[in-house]
Amino acid sequence: MSLRDGKTQKEVTKDSMNDLMDTLNIMGSDKEVIDGIIEILHTTHRTLQQNFWRVMVEVMKQYSEFRHDLRNEGSVKLCKFITETLEKDATEKDPNLTPKRYLPFI
Repeated sequence: MSLRDGKTQKEVTKDSMNDLMDTLNIMGSDKEVIDGIIEILHTTHRTLQQNFWRVMVEVMKQYSEFRHDLRNEGSVKLCKFITETLEKDATEKDPNLTPKRYLPFI
């Protein structure tokens, strides 16, 4: 799929992530970044909000398997805890439940 400037969806996503990482690289910027994200989420179509979180759950799952050191150990462990908790909760309700079914596309 080609998006703006003829870029692929992956290329546009990588550009957006680089922009977000550059924004986070300013010490003390957390509140401003959080406010900006919440503002956009609040005004985005609810189906897209759901899709965003479904993608974030998968990102957390994959990130939980990253190699880490003390600088990112907490975030890797948190992602592992969240994904394991979601999987446990989902499989207790329905053994065939996956994040895509847990957060369905409606």
